[in-house]
Amino acid sequence: MKKNDIIEIEITALSSECSGIGKKDGMVIFVPFSAIGDKLKVRVLKVNKTYAYAKIEEILTPSPDRITPDCPVYGKCGGCSLRHISYEAELAAKQRFVHDAFTRIGGLSPQFLPIIANDEIYGYRNKLQMPIGTDNDGNLTAGFYAFHSHRIIPCKKCLLQPDIFSDIVNEFLKSAQELNISAYDEIARKGILRHIYLRKGHYSGETALCIVAAKYIPALKELSEKLCGKFPQIKTSVININSEDTNVILGDKEIALQGDGIISDTMCGNKINIAPKAFYQVNTPSAEKLYAAARE
Repeated sequence: MKKNDIIEIEITALSSECSGIGKKDGMVIFVPFSAIGDKLKVRVLKVNKTYAYAKIEEILTPSPDRITPDCPVYGKCGGCSLRHISYEAELAAKQRFVHDAFTRIGGLSPQFLPIIANDEIYGYRNKLQMPIGTDNDGNLTAGFYAFHSHRIIPCKKCLLQPDIFSDIVNEFLKSAQELNISAYDEIARKGILRHIYLRKGHYSGETALCIVAAKYIPALKELSEKLCGKFPQIKTSVININSEDTNVILGDKEIALQGDGIISDTMCGNKINIAPKAFYQVNTPSAEKLYAAARE
């Protein structure tokens, strides 16, 4: 087997990185965006001693689990890995990951309880972080990084985020463009805007706006005021300064422009104050289910 060979395989398992696993001539083949039960024609991309990586050239027989992805940038954006299979199949796969970690890797034999599913599979995340860049026409853009890169895939609406996040991001880009605020260039190490970071109280609806910038300029205050004026849900607005050459999103310095940088929510009936850097489960209802299960 060598690079660019076209071979036919059947996917029999999923790796913990969500690539499908098949075998050919004693070699393990990893194929992203495949599903258990798929019969595929694939192109070999890289060959190691006992395993290889390949990409789908043709789906000969689709898995019963396979569905049409509901996101227009799925497969390009590096955010999701399993939107090509049903939610039920996704749950089963994640349960197998946990089972294999304990039994095959850990050598343990615990009792496994049924997986606890989300009540909502859309719009449930209470946090969004998007890098800011510039497209080929020089316009500001925001999205998610492509797999294994820092190339931004523009995304106007992520299905996992609440609608208010998409609305704020789109207005943020429009207003920043009007104010001539540039995106930060990681290679040249020039520019201002690095990320937009949003948090929302699931029950309270309070939203925090955090603009991550390489340095503070007065136009950022005007940008913040425009967004806060348009979206009354924004309770607090913060500029986070990150001037370091790093992959870490947030810097150490924060400038509160509206409010004190804190929003509130409830978790299991308890009031929680959430700062920009505070840890808080991104799926509030599911976190409550897990805490309730732990108490039982």
